Amino acid sequence: MRDFFISYTKVNEDWARWIAWQLKQEQYSCYIQALDFVAGRDFVECMKDALENSRQMISVLSPAYFSSTFAQKELQAAYAADMALPVRVEQCQIPKLYRTKIYIDLVGLPLSEARKALIDGVRASRIGRASGEAVPFPGRPVVDEAPQPMVNEKKRRSARRLRVLFLGAGAETGLDLQGEYRQIRDVISKAKYGKKIALKGVFDVTAETLFHTLNKYEPDVLHFAGKQDAGRVLLNDASGGVVAIPESALTGMFRSLDTGIRLVILDTCYSLQCAAEIAGTVECAMGVKSFIYDDEAALFYPALYRAIAAGKSIRDACGQASAYAQMKGVPKSRTPQLRCRKGVDPGRLRLVSET
Repeated sequence: MRDFFISYTKVNEDWARWIAWQLKQEQYSCYIQALDFVAGRDFVECMKDALENSRQMISVLSPAYFSSTFAQKELQAAYAADMALPVRVEQCQIPKLYRTKIYIDLVGLPLSEARKALIDGVRASRIGRASGEAVPFPGRPVVDEAPQPMVNEKKRRSARRLRVLFLGAGAETGLDLQGEYRQIRDVISKAKYGKKIALKGVFDVTAETLFHTLNKYEPDVLHFAGKQDAGRVLLNDASGGVVAIPESALTGMFRSLDTGIRLVILDTCYSLQCAAEIAGTVECAMGVKSFIYDDEAALFYPALYRAIAAGKSIRDACGQASAYAQMKGVPKSRTPQLRCRKGVDPGRLRLVSET
């Protein structure tokens, strides 16, 4: 059993080899046609063996991939087995059948950034999975680094309401997450532009359903409320146990999502470092340097949303919420702080406004 079967067309063999090489450096094992489908064997049998003996299938997406009969059969089989991990290497339209699956997007990235996007995305997808044997390579594969046009994310945003997804993770919390959610809902409903915000609360998310939930609701703001362990977010898994998700997996998750998340709120203790890492992928993220009590969070976050729903900028909303919390006696070290991606001015960033 290997970690990945890399599905691709001949047109993208360089990219497939490059992906397999990068995964090998991270101690992942792969099936790849160029190295494993040896002369004299039946191609369909090789494809079947690779699918049955891999934990996930990486589909190297391009226009040629969606025109290939064999590639489509591989992708359909992977989707049916819930083992598909798409990686887009060329601009292409994703068919409606496959749009429910998030993908790792390498289009237009310099190779150094493409490698980080690939590895972060893979780590995010492999929570709880084990690695097998490594695939041999005679040398490092080379791909063309010619720039490609990037998708303009602003064009994705229509005049719809701001989508806020409140994820209450119940793993070992003992917190009143639904109570905090109700407070946030109430202040938004009374705010000047409250009707322009669509707030959704989800309290049964697990490690296995996290990607699906984010892809389903496509939030502009993700508010994750729960607990952490040594900087890792805690989630329940399908078996009732607890999974600790590291920073690299969270960063990979946000990099992989094609939903235009603008603000991530990590409503957990000791989350500022993780927020700073995530802010390299989304426009803004918030976290706490040390621990924060339940009642302190219940002071800060409703005040934050009240200001956002009043049309204030992210910087001003964060400033107002901080001032209110500190006025109520919350120390600065226990007050959530804002981190922004390079080039983003939080003073000019308004999530809702009159226009």
